[in-house]
Amino acid sequence: MAALAKVMQLTIPPGKRVICISDIHGQLDIFIQLLEKVKFCDDDILILIGDTCVGRHDNCQINKTLEYMMQLCNRTNVHAVRGNWDNAKRLPTNVDEIIKTRVTEWFESLPHIIEAQEYIFVHAGLSSNNLNEQDAGQCMLNMANDIVFEKYVVAGHCPTLNHSHKILSCNPIINTERRYILIDGALDTWGVGQLNAFIIHNGTFSHQHADNLPVVQARTAQQSSGGFSIVWTGGGEVELLKVGAEFSIYKHIQSGKIIELANNSVDIMENGTLRCSLGTDHYLPIDIGDEITVLHKFTDRVYAKKDGNIGYYKEA
Repeated sequence: MAALAKVMQLTIPPGKRVICISDIHGQLDIFIQLLEKVKFCDDDILILIGDTCVGRHDNCQINKTLEYMMQLCNRTNVHAVRGNWDNAKRLPTNVDEIIKTRVTEWFESLPHIIEAQEYIFVHAGLSSNNLNEQDAGQCMLNMANDIVFEKYVVAGHCPTLNHSHKILSCNPIINTERRYILIDGALDTWGVGQLNAFIIHNGTFSHQHADNLPVVQARTAQQSSGGFSIVWTGGGEVELLKVGAEFSIYKHIQSGKIIELANNSVDIMENGTLRCSLGTDHYLPIDIGDEITVLHKFTDRVYAKKDGNIGYYKEA
C-alpha cells in the first residue's frame, strides 16, 4: 500500500521573495555561492526542494553540509522538502555517527510536499491534483500526460537537460499551460550542470545559477548555428557514418538526423550498439567579451556553457 505524503501548509505573505533551490547534492560551496549571488536575506523565504545533502560523486563536504543544512533549516524563513536522496540509507560511510543520528531524525521530520496559496513544492513531482494519493511525494511528474495542475508545481529531481530537444539547457523549465516548473540544473548528473535558484516575486519568475567550472572571456564573436541535441531520455542510439579524430558523423536512429558528435560523448553498449547520452551540434551565440563556462577543450573548439545553454565555441 502506498504511503501517504506528509504535506506542510505554508502561507507566503504578499511581497515576499521566494527562492527555490533543489538537488544541491552536498555541494555546499556552490550552494553558499548561489545564496550570495541572489543576496538571500531574512526578508526572503528559502525553499529547499529535496536532495539537499548527499550526492552521487563527491561527498567530501558531507559532515559540514549536514550540519550547515540542519542549522539553516532552523531559521523561520527556511523550509525543506524531502527528496529521494534524503535518506539515512544513502548517507556515505564518512558521515560522523553522532551527526548520522541527528540527520536521520531530521530527514524523517521533513515534509514531502509544501503547499502554499498558489504553489506546490515537491521534489519529484505529482501525478494528479490529489495530494493524499502520492507515494511519499516521490512519484514523477508524468511528462507524457496532459494534466493541468490547479496550482503551479515547482519540482526538482529530473534535470532540465533531460527535456532538451534542440538546445541543451540547464535552466529551469516553465510550462505555463500545464502549470509546472522544473528547476534541477543537473549539478550532480552530467558534469556540465549548475545549481539553479528559481525566484518567485510578486507573481513574476526569474532565476540565477552557480557552478564551480572554469570561465573564460570570448575574444571573438560567433553566430548561433546548429540546434539538434541528443539526451538519454530521447533515444540515444546512433550509427557511425564517418570517423574523425575528435568528432565523427553519426546518424541518430530515432530521428534519422545526421549529426556531428564528439567521440567522447558516444559509448559502445554491451550489445555492440553505439549510444550518445548527451550530445549536440549547437554553436552558441557569442559576443566579444562574453563570459563562457568551459566544459571541455578540443583542438579546434571549446565545449561550453553560456547563460545555462550548452554548445560549442570556436574562436575565429
